[in-house]
Amino acid sequence: MKELILHLTLKSEGDSSFSPANLNYLLFRCDFTAYRQPGHPMTGYGYLKLPSGPTPKPVQRAFYSSALSAEGFQLADQIVEELWESSTSELSSRLHDFVGWWGGDYNEVIPYETVFLGDPTTPVSEDLIELLDVLNERQTSTNAPRTRA
Repeated sequence: MKELILHLTLKSEGDSSFSPANLNYLLFRCDFTAYRQPGHPMTGYGYLKLPSGPTPKPVQRAFYSSALSAEGFQLADQIVEELWESSTSELSSRLHDFVGWWGGDYNEVIPYETVFLGDPTTPVSEDLIELLDVLNERQTSTNAPRTRA
């Protein structure tokens, strides 16, 4: 994680809109894009869904490797270039278009597997948002404590 933070920070030097919130979004995009393409995140961190955006949280992952590959650096560079000078509100708007953002509650880890429900750079349709709401309601009612009659 430290290696990727340093790399993203150095690559973002000169980006007038770069901020801690933007760094968290870059980390999130790097991990989720890497999970979608090579099949494993770059850092091994999970990301909590918070009102301010995704925030890294250490979690144990069996497939995590602490060393970033050349491909990982290349992917990070592409993401920095794509999001160069994006404001925090622009990144927030992109995040809210990602299906994984709609699948859970605040303070929960966003599942990496949601990246396969759609491209994280493609907006979510209203129909899919409704479907996720229904599924969340069903899961909540299924997980509710049951009392015996």
